[in-house]
Amino acid sequence: MAKESSSVPSTPLLKAELDIVIPTIRNLDFLEMWRPFFQPYHLVIVQDGDPSKPIKVPEGFDYELYNRNDINRILGPKASCISFKDSTCRCFGYMISKKKYIYTIDDDCFVVKDPSGKEINALQQHIKNLLTLPLPTSSTPCMIPIVKVQTLFMDILSASAKGLQQLSLMAFGSTYPTMMLPPSLSSRVRGTRGMSMQSSQYQREHYFPCAE
Repeated sequence: MAKESSSVPSTPLLKAELDIVIPTIRNLDFLEMWRPFFQPYHLVIVQDGDPSKPIKVPEGFDYELYNRNDINRILGPKASCISFKDSTCRCFGYMISKKKYIYTIDDDCFVVKDPSGKEINALQQHIKNLLTLPLPTSSTPCMIPIVKVQTLFMDILSASAKGLQQLSLMAFGSTYPTMMLPPSLSSRVRGTRGMSMQSSQYQREHYFPCAE
């Protein structure tokens, strides 16, 4: 594991319970801007496209890298349930991860800043709200303002017959239901597109049941 940056807490929240899943078709130079926030965590990188094309990851990150050849080898005849047409190859990362929580981000997301110019740790925002917000009694999604550049959805989702509940926090643009934005917010959430955080159990049950 790489040495932690001084800009993150000495013991990052959920360090032992969270994986960061990244689908990509290119070198991950974008991780440099996220280094202060992502370096303490384990990355699961899923390569889209040509598996013979090398993907470069900046030094200092703890990661696993998978491509289509790995998926075919691991899943065998069930590999077709992992699509490689629309970045949903990330679903393989959800399956591979054994952590309690998954944070996923696209390789073209950048770190946004608040009005004072300070960089916003979106991952930490997700985690803090996941751990501290009270749970609504209704399954209807409710909008929760986090910072001026972000608005997250919170859903309580039934996970299994055992009655367990899963919490999903998604930034605008991470899934089709969250792509619609009011004009007042559309110019302020560009840096959050493609980021979401969900329970890994929910991901495994809802995104690739055919791989069970």
